[in-house]
Amino acid sequence: PAELTNKAWNAEHAPLAPNVSALRKRFNQVSFWMCTEILQAGSEVNSLVNAFDFFVQVAHHMCTCWRNFNGAGAI
Repeated sequence: PAELTNKAWNAEHAPLAPNVSALRKRFNQVSFWMCTEILQAGSEVNSLVNAFDFFVQVAHHMCTCWRNFNGAGAI
């Protein structure tokens, strides 16, 4: 595909690769959401561990059941 050649997904060429740009944007949104949720879990170690454990379980489920490796990588 032409979107994947010659760095068509760079900021200066973003209109040439709308699908790759959308995938990158969604990846960043999921990563930011996960970090925000963990940081908002509180300052207690137990709360942080529970939040982190939840996202590890979600990522594992995404890999094993859905074969969604990009989504698991974002988490």
